[in-house]
Amino acid sequence: MEIGMEIVNNAASSLQNTFSISLSMPFGLKGIKVTSLHNVLCEEKFSQYIFNDIIKSSDIIDEDAKRGKILHFKDRGDMAVLPVETVVSEDGNILNLKINPSGVKVNVYVRVIIDLNVNTVAIVKNGITKKSFIFDFKINESRNMPDSLVTKIKSSDLLTVNQLFLFHAVPDSYNIDFYDSNKFQSIRKLETEVFADYTGIDELRYDEYMILFNKDKEKKAYSFYTCFSDEIVGTMQIVLAIGANILCSLLFSLPSFRNSWNSCDPWLVQFPWEWIVAFLILIALFIYIKKRK
Repeated sequence: MEIGMEIVNNAASSLQNTFSISLSMPFGLKGIKVTSLHNVLCEEKFSQYIFNDIIKSSDIIDEDAKRGKILHFKDRGDMAVLPVETVVSEDGNILNLKINPSGVKVNVYVRVIIDLNVNTVAIVKNGITKKSFIFDFKINESRNMPDSLVTKIKSSDLLTVNQLFLFHAVPDSYNIDFYDSNKFQSIRKLETEVFADYTGIDELRYDEYMILFNKDKEKKAYSFYTCFSDEIVGTMQIVLAIGANILCSLLFSLPSFRNSWNSCDPWLVQFPWEWIVAFLILIALFIYIKKRK
């Protein structure tokens, strides 16, 4: 999961003092690696990919690459990409971002990547023929805040969010069951080659992922609800159905076989050759299932 924030410098004055932003997460962060992406975004090809704008030029802050870089975009103006120090609270539910603006006079941008120890942050519903993934993101929603968070907010301010962008990167084979048409912006193929270079995820396969883009703005609180599903009636289900069908057929044929059994005749002569073929098929299906697992 990636989280990026552009902090607006309305006064266009020099930002000198270090400040912190605290983010409450719906999942535990203990033992999870959180990394600042400023080094990656300082490379112009990746900033052009993320911000969808051409970079005319750039300046290293205080001639020290560790402090970040000011990017001069063609259309969106200037922006400082800065490093961020991340600290996780003792209970593992709060991510604190400590930012040193280094005296810049432009908007500040920070971005981190969180290496989750779960496969998805979605609510997963397993069905017979499909698996549903429900994404329900809420920002600044006070309705269901835990008491411990309410206590902390009483002594501080909620961050004002002017605009919020939410990107879902999911396999192209997923169906889009629901999205909010008022917030939906676009859907496109994931540029796998650039994205793999940007994230360092090498196992991405070309043309197998899509990005769904949602956007909302000028709200006190934000909520995004999106539902995807993955059809699970595939090869494995067909194999299991064939195996179950063969097994049921064998069970149904047992009474007639038992009635025609003659203990005086050799069992090999009386044993139906169709049963031998059925058992061989069952063994082959079992081996296939074990290899797939």
